[in-house]
Amino acid sequence: MVLGTNDLPPEILKSRVMRLTTVGRKSGKPRSVKVWFVPVGGDEIAVQHARAPAPHWYRNIEQNPNVTLDFGSLVVRGRAIPVTDPKEVEEILRRVREKYGLLARLLQLFGTKGAVAVRIKLAGEGNR
Repeated sequence: MVLGTNDLPPEILKSRVMRLTTVGRKSGKPRSVKVWFVPVGGDEIAVQHARAPAPHWYRNIEQNPNVTLDFGSLVVRGRAIPVTDPKEVEEILRRVREKYGLLARLLQLFGTKGAVAVRIKLAGEGNR
């Protein structure tokens, strides 16, 4: 995976937090949570959770990969794919530390065993 520059809109690149909405795996209802994210090139971003157990949003994505991303001034649909390569998960965690600084380092201080991540491919212009 190449992490770096990408084709994301400026509204996304300037954002520090987004609201991730998944479909509840049991209820089928929308479930939202605020999360950190990092660009991963092209029209994709990545979201992570640093330690086990996997959060509900991740388990919901395993069941239904369709998500909505709210960046405040921009709402975008996307398709989330769990990251299974441990090296890629670690690279995403590193990028989170780089973007979010001390707070991210503190959250990852006690280890990242059981960390999970997803890559989210943003929908085309017609779905924004």
